[in-house]
Amino acid sequence: MSTTFPSRLRFAAVPGAALATLLLPACSATTAESGAAARDTGDTSTTADADTDTGAAEGAWGQDAVTDGPRPGATSVVLTFADWDAAAAEVQAWGYVSPVVEEGGTCTLELTADGGDDADVVVTSAGVADATTTVCGGLTVPDEDLAPGSWTAVLRYESAAVSGESEPVTVEVPQ
Repeated sequence: MSTTFPSRLRFAAVPGAALATLLLPACSATTAESGAAARDTGDTSTTADADTDTGAAEGAWGQDAVTDGPRPGATSVVLTFADWDAAAAEVQAWGYVSPVVEEGGTCTLELTADGGDDADVVVTSAGVADATTTVCGGLTVPDEDLAPGSWTAVLRYESAAVSGESEPVTVEVPQ
């Protein structure tokens, strides 16, 4: 069955498997194009040479492709954001635990007033498994729990399998 269009183009109904057979050879890169050592084995996957210094790899058409860097061997707790949100009148924080991927661990944000030794404010949330990490999000402290000034924020994570804490981050709470 075919359909005629005013531009005189003709299209034919082609079963999916037949279409894939027609198009796949056109999508394959040769060894010279990809920069990778490949041989024609019928495998349609691509191969890339990793550049371990930059985390980049040369893609199938000689362009740099973004790749993940090496995964840490030890548990790393990272406080990716901790700051005052004026519109919400609260400190907001989130972070992640790597290379751990699990549900149910406890994320704890501790805020200590400038010059203090012990945490003055503590909030918790459950860790949520993501593709490559465990996410600690939704950690907020309202202004009524904080005095104006400098606060030190630390994210801690604890589960049955791992525990750790982030580097401290300074948060300024305005008057």
